[in-house]
Amino acid sequence: MKVEVYAVYGTPEEFLTTNLPGSDPNAPHFPAYLRYLVDHNASRRELVQLFMVLQTESFDPQHPLHHYFQDRADRVWKHYSHIPWSLPPGMDWNADMRPYVRLSLEAMDGIQLRWLRKPPLNFQQEWAHFEALLYPSPRWNDYR
Repeated sequence: MKVEVYAVYGTPEEFLTTNLPGSDPNAPHFPAYLRYLVDHNASRRELVQLFMVLQTESFDPQHPLHHYFQDRADRVWKHYSHIPWSLPPGMDWNADMRPYVRLSLEAMDGIQLRWLRKPPLNFQQEWAHFEALLYPSPRWNDYR
């Protein structure tokens, strides 16, 4: 059975229409997009919880979303790779950014799990700590 899943909110394309800092469609900043995504997810706690439950259940090969979640990292990488991200000098999206994207998704998944527990933490503040580690100063200062 083929399952179609559509994520229409919180996308890079939506971010490019926001006029938020770092959202210039010709040179968007990846860390700024991730902050936008965190803000988006923080306002949808129940949907994040559903996503996390489905992701966990999908470890079962018989689960209808098994392949969706199994292939998620590659699909996200391909989707993000169509955006003309502005990067620090000497960095190239295809040559350098795949580990950053992977680590960002892994950190965000972990923060979301912790955020759903009690006592809840501040999702945006916790992401800010991880952003500083993943996209450190001074290299990323002009690309946040």
